[in-house]
Amino acid sequence: MNAKDFIFYISPRTLKFRTTRSGLARPGTPITLTYSVTAAYQSRCKTCNIGLKWQDDPKRSESDLKIEEIEKIFETLGHIYFFNISGGEPFLRKDLPEIIKLACRHLKPRIIQRSVLIIDMYNWLVLHRGYCNTSLSINIRLSGQLSIVG
Repeated sequence: MNAKDFIFYISPRTLKFRTTRSGLARPGTPITLTYSVTAAYQSRCKTCNIGLKWQDDPKRSESDLKIEEIEKIFETLGHIYFFNISGGEPFLRKDLPEIIKLACRHLKPRIIQRSVLIIDMYNWLVLHRGYCNTSLSINIRLSGQLSIVG
């Protein structure tokens, strides 16, 4: 985030949130949106049980929002600053490129973020390229956490 974004984008929204909490204003649009695109997850992480739950019931991912439903939600949210893509495992969704295009069209995020395994980094870079005029932030999970912003 640069100083211009902080002064003209983040600070006014933060002030709006504070006045909303005190009952002096109506709610504004969010600064950050984290969207879990699917319940499908093939790993068995020790930090959560999403993978185990999905392996027990693979039909859980059938309840994922359809592209038309996602577009309706994105249209109502307005502009956001951070768009975090989460899951399950987003790369298991065949329509992930379309979801990113919809986010860029309707949400117009300044930064798109995704935590990925090192093997997914190439896919993520290819997926992001050409869809948005935004910064891309990748958090790579190895044994620890490494952040790359570009």
